Amino acid sequence: MLLTPTVRNLCLWDLEGDEESLLRFCLGGHGGWVTAVALTSDQHTVVSGSQDRTVRIWDVECGQERRRLEGHRDWVRSLALSSDGAMVISGSADCTVRLWELESGEERLRLEGHTAGVAAVALCADGHTAISGADDGTVQLWNLTRSKAARAVETAVARAAATERVPPEPHVDSSMALSVDGGTAIGGCPDGVVKVWDTASNRVRLCLDSHSDAVMSVALSADGKTAISGSRDCTVRLWDVGSGEERRCLEGHEGWVTAVALSADGSSALSGSEDKTVRQWDVESGQVRLCLEGHKGWVRSLAVSANGKIAVSGSDDKTCIVWNLTTGKAQHRIRGHRNWVRSVALSEDGKIAISGSEDGTLRVWDTASNRVRLCLDSHSDAVMSVALSADGKTAISGSRDCTLRLWDVGSGEGRLCLTPDCEAVRCVVLSMDGRMAVSSSQQTRAWYFAA
Repeated sequence: MLLTPTVRNLCLWDLEGDEESLLRFCLGGHGGWVTAVALTSDQHTVVSGSQDRTVRIWDVECGQERRRLEGHRDWVRSLALSSDGAMVISGSADCTVRLWELESGEERLRLEGHTAGVAAVALCADGHTAISGADDGTVQLWNLTRSKAARAVETAVARAAATERVPPEPHVDSSMALSVDGGTAIGGCPDGVVKVWDTASNRVRLCLDSHSDAVMSVALSADGKTAISGSRDCTVRLWDVGSGEERRCLEGHEGWVTAVALSADGSSALSGSEDKTVRQWDVESGQVRLCLEGHKGWVRSLAVSANGKIAVSGSDDKTCIVWNLTTGKAQHRIRGHRNWVRSVALSEDGKIAISGSEDGTLRVWDTASNRVRLCLDSHSDAVMSVALSADGKTAISGSRDCTLRLWDVGSGEGRLCLTPDCEAVRCVVLSMDGRMAVSSSQQTRAWYFAA
């Protein structure tokens, strides 16, 4: 038996008949294109879905409509039947998945979680688990006994794969940092709180709340023991991550502190500000070592090499500056972006830098020669955040186009494109080995990348 949907009808064919009697029924009644069909294993019942937003159940013997299932608010794109033919699942452009009982027509479950139209659905043989894929780039696995998403797996675009862990907390807005081992993450929040959480358990360990305004940037020392935060309250604060104690409050900037960084040994800190300066601080004494001037706009982002000798800053003036922290002088000024530089990152040895801009591009360049190696332009909107693995071979970027992209820095090839939410990816951090990342958009998510 063969089912073929047409514009508004459903044709049922008997493949074992002679040529003149192949067509058994033409089932009409839908008020729009028939977009999905399914047939029970006993071949007694046909189910169809349509642009008219309905699911219809048909009797194969007489060709009559037995039941009409209504509830979707947009067209039905996909259908699947349970192995016993008792249940049908439907996926719709209204972003929902619905489970129906065929005999009664009752809607048993409405599953919500996708942020775009559901394009495909399937049911496991036991009828306890369903899977759905949608235009938001996610595949959702549903436990039908709990009527909630059991887990979500982001779809891979290229030759890599990623799984995600979505913690109920924390939600961070502006900036994040990750310890070298990937076990601890910190995030800055708009309410002035810095949250510290364990990535393995997804549990918030500490809330550091001395700032009086939004936290705009955070960073961690290599050993994960010291944190630094910059805020709209114009201060820089140093924290003991173990105890949550505020170690020092650094004052001196004449505008919002929009970027911070820590040297690998935690002895010095860097901060960038709305006041267009970069300041280097002695962590022990709290005194300013250097005040670096050269940008003509806000300093949006900072990165420092592992040896603490080189720093890079990105600014609203569309440039990046490579600073020699030994001399306190600008070593190079990198031009090329057509709009603000929102984020910069450095390899551990300080030889490779990457910048992300409001112009939607990323640029990879040599800090020593001032030469741009690559211009990566797959994002369709502003690049909000970038991060590099320690060896400089892997980069990750988050954009206002709602995507997260993983890059091979050597070739410039995009390895993976993920769509966490239908919202801008505001910040992203990458583990030293490039195997794990944490991103923030509607939710804060931890990502684990396959080799």
